[in-house]
Amino acid sequence: MFTMLSMLLAFGLCTGAGFLWADRLRSRAEALEELNQCLRHLGLLMRYSNETLALLARRVHSRTGSPLFEAFSKELEAQTPPGEAWRQAMGRCGSSPRYAALKAPELGALERFAAQLGTADTQGETQRLELALEELNMALADARQQNETRGKLYRTLGMLLGLALAIVLW
Repeated sequence: MFTMLSMLLAFGLCTGAGFLWADRLRSRAEALEELNQCLRHLGLLMRYSNETLALLARRVHSRTGSPLFEAFSKELEAQTPPGEAWRQAMGRCGSSPRYAALKAPELGALERFAAQLGTADTQGETQRLELALEELNMALADARQQNETRGKLYRTLGMLLGLALAIVLW
């Protein structure tokens, strides 16, 4: 009885670990898709609206539901400079499971974009936005590819390791 319970527990834990590793890859792709959508919406609002950056960020949040843009808009409303407001918003939201899977290159691209927000005319802002979106698109393609290949690998390895451990315990 104890051996059977140990076998089931080992199989379940290893399988669960494989699925958690795969879920981290999926979370990165989802976060990048959300950020891509938010930045595209921000770009449209910047081009065709004469509103403040704080109001634009609030509108992006209301449209997409992004907690990052909600925190960003609150920081901007408190008269924080855009670069610092972005850092503080990422500090608040960056540890959430939604954004924790992001890697340094995409975080750097977002940081560079936010640091220069509000320093140029609309055309300059949209050019910087396009550059940031291009970097995010490359990261998104990489995240999707990794999710497909490594996600399956992690799930399969977790199950196989659990099965091997259960056989050893038998």
